[in-house]
Amino acid sequence: MASAPVSCRVCLDSSRQSKENFFKFHSAATNYGMVIGLLHGVLTIIDPYMPFAWSEVLIPFTAQNSPFLNGLGTLSAYGLLLLVFTSDFRHKIPNKVWHTLHILSYPTFLMTFIHGFVLGTDTAIPEIRMMYLLSMGVILFLSFLRFMIRSAKEESYSTQGAK
Repeated sequence: MASAPVSCRVCLDSSRQSKENFFKFHSAATNYGMVIGLLHGVLTIIDPYMPFAWSEVLIPFTAQNSPFLNGLGTLSAYGLLLLVFTSDFRHKIPNKVWHTLHILSYPTFLMTFIHGFVLGTDTAIPEIRMMYLLSMGVILFLSFLRFMIRSAKEESYSTQGAK
């Protein structure tokens, strides 16, 4: 949610400093999100309300309760780990491979959204439900904006090359 104004600014301001600042913010937010997500998974082991076995947390779709939705949570954690680690080693892997792997952030976010929105014990609270819906709206809007900007750049390059 907090990244929306920053992302919009980066889309409009293409200066090097703005992009560097956004990258730092993006990396920090991703790392904090990963830590919170992993902590969430570990805490389910000791949760007296609905405890999970390690195997239920680590192996997708094996949970006793809501195996599909909990499996999405496990896959989301693995997806986020993959995104963070491949980003940390971005300079050591080909850019096309990194970009292809980084596109996995979209299905990872979608799985995380479904896991939390449908299974979350706090989604009965209207403010929490609104937070989920607002975050999905922001992601959809920014993704659309990015697609439009990228399409416009590609169209510009193709028309320049035709001259």
